[in-house]
Amino acid sequence: MDHVWCNLLHNAIKFTPDGGRIAVSLRRADEGLEVAVRDTGIGVSPSDQERIFERFFKADRSRDRAADGSGLGLALAQEIVALHRGSVSVHSRPRSGSAFRVVLPALPG
Repeated sequence: MDHVWCNLLHNAIKFTPDGGRIAVSLRRADEGLEVAVRDTGIGVSPSDQERIFERFFKADRSRDRAADGSGLGLALAQEIVALHRGSVSVHSRPRSGSAFRVVLPALPG
């Protein structure tokens, strides 16, 4: 799960300009445990949100390749969360930031 949290935080930092805000929250949800990472960054278009968890997909194609990642981070994060029987989703609007939501099932007992 370390990879999941590092990836979501790294992306929030990378795509949020100076002076922006990043928030991390943790709460109990009906489904189990919910962790949300929200930022006031550049956001993601609706068409890119449909593909953002695909391997090698890069939503921000305008970035310099030297400063950009491989496009594997969110795909791997989604796979790791799925292995823990959870889910990860994104809600975003261009120029208004992004919110990534990870839900993990409650442990028995």
